[in-house]
Amino acid sequence: MSFGTGRSDLSLARDPLMIISEPLKYAPFEWLDHVQREGLVFARPILEELGISPVQQNRADSEEIAAFLASSRDEPAVADRLGFLQAVLGWPIARIAGAPDGPPLPDLATLALPELDTVLCANMALIDPRSDNRTLLLVRTEAPGTDPDARGVLDGWEASPQQRFERLLRESGVEVGILFCDTQLRLVYAPRGETAGWIGWPLHDLPSSTANRLSD
Repeated sequence: MSFGTGRSDLSLARDPLMIISEPLKYAPFEWLDHVQREGLVFARPILEELGISPVQQNRADSEEIAAFLASSRDEPAVADRLGFLQAVLGWPIARIAGAPDGPPLPDLATLALPELDTVLCANMALIDPRSDNRTLLLVRTEAPGTDPDARGVLDGWEASPQQRFERLLRESGVEVGILFCDTQLRLVYAPRGETAGWIGWPLHDLPSSTANRLSD
């Protein structure tokens, strides 16, 4: 998931991702046709404007990803999600709030909804390396067997895990986050006053030859 800048597309981003909807069938961005997208997604003009050009996933990348994946599709794809964030996405532990040996989670990672008898929370957050007071992304890891799009699967508010995470991103002002599910890693964008969207990478398929296009 790296670009010509030498960083992961989900790594220490300069700003919350600017994302709009557009069908993409251009060669450098062909991978966007092989992932699941809902609502708003990356726009080719924005990626070009930022000077972000995909770099092909190589054998070493595939082997590194495979080391974190379950051998069976009947199991959650990634058991060590923190290790995945560090090794595959290149996040330094010192900037992962909520992780062992990392900084504490910021207050904005938790949102109480007393009227719904619910507390929304992130498990981790990526802190800007240039400012300890700026959170770049929130990370929510769902328990094995949790369908991110099913309503009523979590205690309290009956909204789906995806909808609950979108609410947290909007209310916190962070707007961008990662939702870890059994089979997908979702990059979620939920700005205030706008329609949310997400793009989902199929985790079990990331090391495959087809996924070379997914993880560019």
